[in-house]
Amino acid sequence: MLVEVLNRSRWNKRLEKRRDAITLLLAIAGASGAVVVWVTLTALTGKTYHLAPTVAAMAPAGIAWLRGTRPRQGHAVALVGLGLIAAALGWSIIAGAGIEPSATIIDGQPGGVLGEVIVAGLAGTALGGALLARRRRRSHV
Repeated sequence: MLVEVLNRSRWNKRLEKRRDAITLLLAIAGASGAVVVWVTLTALTGKTYHLAPTVAAMAPAGIAWLRGTRPRQGHAVALVGLGLIAAALGWSIIAGAGIEPSATIIDGQPGGVLGEVIVAGLAGTALGGALLARRRRRSHV
């Protein structure tokens, strides 16, 4: 009974909001860090980093998952969307700076490196969403 009262209290709701805010800030930092590393490595070496968009897109949801948070649906969508934006931003910086690499996984691949970035970003977004969906399902059982 005491646990139920504490769970409904204002104090617990404030604490939950703070926890969500901290998770969001860490997710932004993680996605930003992944993008900075991706762009820096591409600028310094001129090589294609095929997994970088996946890591950048999955970083926000992955950080929330590692923190053990059980995000509500709106927060989960925001974290997954943030990952997709991070992957798009990373490629935009690379393309805007004119340092886009040309090596693809398969020679003569349609879409080139941009096609790989799109597929890898969507894959990272899907993986991050799956992590959060799994965490939400377990918390509702």
